[in-house]
Amino acid sequence: PFEVMAYLEQAIELDPSNARWLWNKGLVLTQLYKDLQQEPFLENALITLEDALAACREEQKSVRSAIENTLENMREYVFQ
Repeated sequence: PFEVMAYLEQAIELDPSNARWLWNKGLVLTQLYKDLQQEPFLENALITLEDALAACREEQKSVRSAIENTLENMREYVFQ
């Protein structure tokens, strides 16, 4: 996951308004939280996913839906 994160960070630097890159970063951070159980990964995942949602353009309905689904799944996982 850490290697993937480096590539995602580079992609975000090149295209910071790309909701898909932000969403993927959020997914990697979520996995790191699940694997390592360290709160900063969870906090950063939530922030990144909110940023991804804000970056979605109006026509990106399927991406928006996927990000919303990811956020909902995270809430269920964390608060179960």
